[in-house]
Amino acid sequence: MALAGGVGAATLTLVRAASVAAAAERSGREGATPETATFAVDVGNLLIGKMAPVSVALVTGAATVAGRRDGLLPPWLVRATGGLTVGLVSPVNFLFVAPGFAWIAVVGWLLGRPRKIRGTVAVT
Repeated sequence: MALAGGVGAATLTLVRAASVAAAAERSGREGATPETATFAVDVGNLLIGKMAPVSVALVTGAATVAGRRDGLLPPWLVRATGGLTVGLVSPVNFLFVAPGFAWIAVVGWLLGRPRKIRGTVAVT
């Protein structure tokens, strides 16, 4: 689930970048009208603004499940991650984008440090 969300978010980001770059490069030449360029930019923005949060929600949802099941994350972060997941699939998901970036930094740091898991020391 996390892999699918991560691949989906990365793919949407690349498609959006290609869409905007193509619109900028072809605007005003090769028969492309400004309306065509505007359409390409709008499609790219739609991909990021409406579809990418759902992909990121797959990643945070998988982290919530793994955090609860395996104890990889502290309980407070598991609850916060669950709330972030719900927020990312809600109609007001744009409010959860900035906290999502902070979540990536915190979880990356927590998972990258040596930790104790159920009586054993995990080697990282």
